[in-house]
Amino acid sequence: MKTKAVFQLFAELRSRIREEDPLKTLEELQNRFQEEEQSVEKQKRVYEDEINILKEISNVSDDEAKF
Repeated sequence: MKTKAVFQLFAELRSRIREEDPLKTLEELQNRFQEEEQSVEKQKRVYEDEINILKEISNVSDDEAKF
C-alpha cells in the first residue's frame, strides 16, 4: 500500500520537475510522502485496535483474530 502511494507521488511530480524548481518539488514530495506514511501508520493502529477488541470479546487466539 505504501509503495503504491510512493510510486503515484513520483508519477505526479515527475512531469513537473522540469517546469519547477527541483528542490521545491523534492520538498513537496517529501512532505506528501510523510503525510502518506502517517496515514498508513494511523490505519495500522486502527486495525490493531480492532483486532484487540475482537480478541477481548471473542476469546480467540492472535492468529484467529487477524482473520
